[in-house]
Amino acid sequence: MPQFPSGQTLLIDADDTLWENNVYFERAIAAFIGYLNHDTCTPEEVRLTLNGVERETILAHGYGLTSFSRSLVSCYDQVTRYLDLLALAYSGKRGECHRLAGEMHARLRYGQIEQIMETGLHEFLTDFIADNARLGAAIAEQYLT
Repeated sequence: MPQFPSGQTLLIDADDTLWENNVYFERAIAAFIGYLNHDTCTPEEVRLTLNGVERETILAHGYGLTSFSRSLVSCYDQVTRYLDLLALAYSGKRGECHRLAGEMHARLRYGQIEQIMETGLHEFLTDFIADNARLGAAIAEQYLT
């Protein structure tokens, strides 16, 4: 039996939708990492962080669309937590970035997948990308200028 490197998981699923669409998930992740253009982390480090969040979510909640949604919520748990820590470091200074992050976090946490699919996944993702850009600009305005 072949040996796999420690820490790697081989997932086999006969779902042909998964096989066919995985390339799109990989492209979306690569595009997100490129769009993020992180100042201090390499693209590989960002991918490791995303993989860690996904792994934790899968261990806690299983695999599939629900798990993917929970991974997004988990990422925004971290964003809001780090923004709260930044506010404390800046004498409690809060701003538009905190409001935007909270709004996006609530939308992800309490949104219903059926409503997203009814409105359109493309529209949701387009809006989500634009909202992330606004959040990034608000964080820069609040703490980097």
